[in-house]
Amino acid sequence: MLWLFTLATAVAAPPRLVQVDGGYMHTCGIDDDGRIHCWGQDDHRAVSGAPKGKGFVEVRAGLYRSCALDSKRMVVCWGREPDGDEVTHMPDNPGPQQHVDTVDDATCAIDAKGRVRCWGTGPVAQGAPEEPDLVAMSIGGNHACVLREDGTLYCWGHGSGTDHDPPFQAVPPPWPVVQVAVGGGYHTCGLRRDGSVGCWGGDGSGDGGNVYAGHIRAPPGTFVQVTTGHDHSCGRRLDGTVTCWGELGDPEDNGGFIDLTSGFFHACGLRRNTVVCWGNDQWGQVSTTPK
Repeated sequence: MLWLFTLATAVAAPPRLVQVDGGYMHTCGIDDDGRIHCWGQDDHRAVSGAPKGKGFVEVRAGLYRSCALDSKRMVVCWGREPDGDEVTHMPDNPGPQQHVDTVDDATCAIDAKGRVRCWGTGPVAQGAPEEPDLVAMSIGGNHACVLREDGTLYCWGHGSGTDHDPPFQAVPPPWPVVQVAVGGGYHTCGLRRDGSVGCWGGDGSGDGGNVYAGHIRAPPGTFVQVTTGHDHSCGRRLDGTVTCWGELGDPEDNGGFIDLTSGFFHACGLRRNTVVCWGNDQWGQVSTTPK
């Protein structure tokens, strides 16, 4: 008698991501065990250099570097330093942080007292406000903004108006916001209390842009979240659908999103069990998303 045996190959289940953030040509996320997963371009080990282990609570993808908060809310970064070297150090004793964000030449973090601290080089690394009780932060390649408890913004970097150089993406609007999103290029968007989105700065076309205008003008309607890339913005609506404007379209399979992020030229939406990315896929920052 011939016995046939079938060997079942165990297939590992894909990670269930609970937070995701888009960078330049790579994307990073954290799963429900607090492990970091990155995919896309691996220049300067921006992907393969991600720290191992569990318990990470936040991750941010930048240009050729990324940063995360570990289980003790300490800042951990990997990839390229502003001078081109591999990331090997942080400021002396930065302490536990509430939030962290990073670009190519700067990293900023907000501590338990709501104070922001930035380090690195370039316009974002200098000029952060010296005040407590800041509740949120967003930094881009040329400028940064922090959100106060009363909904007003403080922005600094290129386009702040001090050098009279348009498109003034770092000049805050007169209306309060509940969320701010700084683009990788020359624009900023804010989510107003009534759910509408307003954007200001330039559209990257070289025409100088206009304050509160340009083709970055947000579509009408109500949103619950806004994100910005280099030359696009996207908003998540209450029904879980996503609307994008500028140089990026909406996702093909639209709906069911509970969180949203923009890289420079791509975007990702988080559902309860999956992540969907769309846009530029030159380095696999879309197609190699964990499924």
